[in-house]
Amino acid sequence: MTPPPSGTIIASFPKAGSTWVRFIIANLYNVLAPEAEAVDFHNIHEIVPELGRPDGRRLFVGMPAVWKTHDEWRKGFDRVVLVVRNPWDTLSSFHHYMNGEWGKPATLESVITSRRHGAKAVVHHAASYFTRCPDLLVLTYEALHASPRAEVARLAGFLGLEPTVDQLLAAIDASSFDSMRTSEAEKGRKYGGSGFRFMRQGAVGAGFAAISAAPALDRHVRRELAKCPPLHELYGEFHA
Repeated sequence: MTPPPSGTIIASFPKAGSTWVRFIIANLYNVLAPEAEAVDFHNIHEIVPELGRPDGRRLFVGMPAVWKTHDEWRKGFDRVVLVVRNPWDTLSSFHHYMNGEWGKPATLESVITSRRHGAKAVVHHAASYFTRCPDLLVLTYEALHASPRAEVARLAGFLGLEPTVDQLLAAIDASSFDSMRTSEAEKGRKYGGSGFRFMRQGAVGAGFAAISAAPALDRHVRRELAKCPPLHELYGEFHA
């Protein structure tokens, strides 16, 4: 396997919030050293590329190199921002994504119980970073919602950036759900089907409400969650 490039890795399970964090980083760069008219779903791949699928050019080459992946931890992932989201919302969002973007009809139960895409996979992904990554910053989707200024300041510091408060707030505003949804509606996305709305809801707790109402599925999620103590500490007592 090709060693990862130098820089910081943004890692998450699919639909846990990495796209939001990529936009925040890109907008921080664009506030600190303006280079793009606006960050969108096209040039984001030239600012925070996905490992294994870099675009032909890079923007903001004077800024810290950052790469995105959904892979589990592997050798060479030495400095990582791990983005986690409560597994109920993650799995619910992934269920919608699988049916819409992938066009693969699947029930919510089949997604949650899948060894490849379900609760077991969500927990195993996070555990691989908690137990192996030597330099790890954990960002939760919920904390980014509740305290964006504090969380984005932590992220900026981890990347070695020193934005002013006004610059932080400008990057946060440019990366809001409404801003990203408008960008997708007006400009589309470089990758993915045009018939699927990637920016669907962006809320906290909707998936939890749906899954926790089904006792067997809720128990399955909680059993898997208990297998990763750091993740369980974050979400074992989660309530919408």
